[in-house]
This record gives sequence, structure tokens and C-alpha cells, in this order.
Amino acid sequence: MRSLWVSALACTLFATVGPAQNNQVGQLDVAWTNLTGAGTPVLDARVHYPSLTAGVGVPILPSPSGRYPVVVFLHGYGLLGSEYTRIGETLAGFGFIAVMLNTAQFDYTVMEHDARALYSSLADENVRPGGFFEGVIQTDRVGLLGHSMGGAVLALSLIHISEPT
Repeated sequence: MRSLWVSALACTLFATVGPAQNNQVGQLDVAWTNLTGAGTPVLDARVHYPSLTAGVGVPILPSPSGRYPVVVFLHGYGLLGSEYTRIGETLAGFGFIAVMLNTAQFDYTVMEHDARALYSSLADENVRPGGFFEGVIQTDRVGLLGHSMGGAVLALSLIHISEPT
């Protein structure tokens, strides 16, 4: 049943975007250092991306614009981002880098800290010499998407981002 619901959610999300670009999809499990000190020390995620061929760790498809926008996906309570393969593959098929966060299975606060910390880690990966994602992340186009607990954390993150300091 969960598989059907996730498929329905993905179809609903992308029905208004337009036809898929039919990109092949690569995936890579990552463990990026949390540079903020808030949340978990290591940000574990599965990343789906447009690629030359389907598979694990295959080369990234060169983007016509040089870089890809990013969607960070926040999972539901008790789940992991890597369990949402269809959503990650669909996003990558549409030309996004999809970062499916695997941290904080049961803790809203930790997930919020990790989601906010992920931006710094993405920016760091984008400029890391010789890194897998060097120069391909469009750091000015990073969005959040969430399911269940992840959706609530997304809302909390937006509230905290918009609060005056």
C-alpha cells in the first residue's frame, strides 16, 4: 500500500511540471560532514541524479546549464529517505539532483537541524576539488520536499528561516 501511495504522490507532484526529460538516473550513497555543529555529525543520504547510464556511482550527465537544481527530501517518521526511491528517481528524471536525507528517523528537532545543515554541506561538496558533485550543484536553487514528519519539519524550517534575528 505504501508503494502505491508514494507512486500516487510522485505522479501528483510531477503532473504539472511537464513531460519527463527521460534522463537515466544514477544514485550514490553519501555521508557528508555536518559543518554547522547542530544535528547529527554526519549527514547520511542517498542522492539520485541525472546520469549518462543508470546505476550506482555512474557519471553525472552534463547539464546544458552546467549545474542542476537540488531537491532535499525529508522522510516520514520511522523511515529513511532511501526508502523513497521512486520519488528520487522521478526527480532526477526531471533534471534535479535529489538528496534523500537518511538521518533523524524519530526526532523532529534533529531532522530540522540536519535539513538546515545540509545546505552548507551541499555548498561544500560543490567546490570540493575532485569531489563527485564538484561544480554541478546549483546552490542558489535548493528546495525542500517532505513526507509526513518531513513535511512538518519543512514547515518548521521555513518558519525559522523567516524569523527575524
